[in-house]
Amino acid sequence: MVSALILISPGTYSATSPVSVDASRGSKFTFWLANNGVDSIWWAAEKIAPSILIRFVGVRPELVAASPKVEQDRVMNIVRAIEPLSLCFPGINVDRTPDLRELPLGKITAPTLIISARDDGFNTLPAAEFAASNIPDTKLIIYDAGGHLLVGQQEAVRTTVRSFLVAAGSAV
Repeated sequence: MVSALILISPGTYSATSPVSVDASRGSKFTFWLANNGVDSIWWAAEKIAPSILIRFVGVRPELVAASPKVEQDRVMNIVRAIEPLSLCFPGINVDRTPDLRELPLGKITAPTLIISARDDGFNTLPAAEFAASNIPDTKLIIYDAGGHLLVGQQEAVRTTVRSFLVAAGSAV
């Protein structure tokens, strides 16, 4: 039992448009790196072509480039946290080919908050909308921009989550 449920950039089922991974050459290259455990090339890409890795985490590189330094640093910290890549490839491959199916969302009784962005590189918005339309007592927040990591939306997300938890009686 939970007293409140929060889904941020949910990679869940959608009847109309499945969660997906960017199919660009850069992402295909990154998947090749992951499957071959080539940690040194990931590290080199961080230094010479970080935009490939930023897109790999579901964010448009130009959004990150236009963001304040603190957001650029946050995104790059997430990219670096994937290292060593060779230890992450089993999980990356699960994310790459998710086995998503419709679940009985109507049975969820906890107040629910779902947050997503229209430009999420993993196409989580249809899943967020599907879940929100099927889970009773759900509040759906959609940002026009921010990508999978909700770049530029961190303070708004924190405020929304805090307010939601207070209203649900779950704040500590």
